[in-house]
Amino acid sequence: LTRAPPGGAAAAATARAAEWEADIRATAGFVAAFEAVRDAGAPVVVHNGGGDVAHCLAAFAGRLPPSLPAFKAMVDAWFPGGVYDTKAMAEAAPHGDGGRRGGGGTSLRALFDSVVEAGDAVTPTLAPGCERYAVALASAAGTDAGEHEAGFDALLTAVAFAGLAARGMAARDPAPAPA
Repeated sequence: LTRAPPGGAAAAATARAAEWEADIRATAGFVAAFEAVRDAGAPVVVHNGGGDVAHCLAAFAGRLPPSLPAFKAMVDAWFPGGVYDTKAMAEAAPHGDGGRRGGGGTSLRALFDSVVEAGDAVTPTLAPGCERYAVALASAAGTDAGEHEAGFDALLTAVAFAGLAARGMAARDPAPAPA
């Protein structure tokens, strides 16, 4: 132990608190991204992502509620722009065609291929460093060039969502979650 100069103990405590806060912010940095999505009211688009949404809420928003209505209210509070699941959208497609004109599955690649084949796809602009995704986007269905990489799957999900939305399949349930 040493004697601190006047104000030294307070300054040391302030420095420790700042370091502790910086460590928490670095550790929980994704919470800021989560909050930014919430605060912007941006929609969240996933493919077969119900479990992912629940896991993220448990990790970044706190303990999950014990009931489905309370969970839905939590989802609505954290994602006011809505959560859109392209697999669920395709499964709910009119005519039971899985979101594909002419039938087919609801896998991410099948949905992507269907919107491209139907002419409903948007043409994404790829960020620098992602040029290799252009090759994978153009590859024949069934290849695994890029699939299951987070960035590539996010790209396929976005294109599939835009195509499904162009077909009028992106309407949200207008009823709020029960309290």
